[in-house]
Amino acid sequence: MNTAISNIIFAALIIYFAFSLKRTFDRKKDIYSQGKCNEFSYYTVSFFVYIAIDIILFILLIFKYKNLDIIEIILGFIFILIMAISTFLNTKVILSPKGLFFNYYFVQYKNVSKLDIISIKNKYRANFLKADKIIFSIKINKTNKDMIKKFISTHSNIEIIEISEK
Repeated sequence: MNTAISNIIFAALIIYFAFSLKRTFDRKKDIYSQGKCNEFSYYTVSFFVYIAIDIILFILLIFKYKNLDIIEIILGFIFILIMAISTFLNTKVILSPKGLFFNYYFVQYKNVSKLDIISIKNKYRANFLKADKIIFSIKINKTNKDMIKKFISTHSNIEIIEISEK
């Protein structure tokens, strides 16, 4: 009876996260349909933490619980795989003609009051601050900074403020 309940819980979690993953794919498809888009990867510390947790869960699933049924191992593997894919997909920042997509959020350029682009090589961090208008701050390397400035200047009239590392 306990095994059946855990299988149902695993299956429910898989369905929930699979629909979340599908929603992310659909939103990205809608964004790419807006026209020419640029994207770049943005690996935060939490990305590596989530991947490490996924790997640890998988190792525990295989080696620690050797008496699991094959269905439990398969469900656990599918769950961990969906979590890893979801984590990886949300490391992409997509710049489209109408806005930017980052970490489940699509921010239209008309809602952005200013875009602070901070050039600090190999140190990544992002904050969404809500005020009257959305302020998007992101620390990126110089290559991505130049690409973002060029792309946004051709698609919008946002004030781009550049802050250099001191």
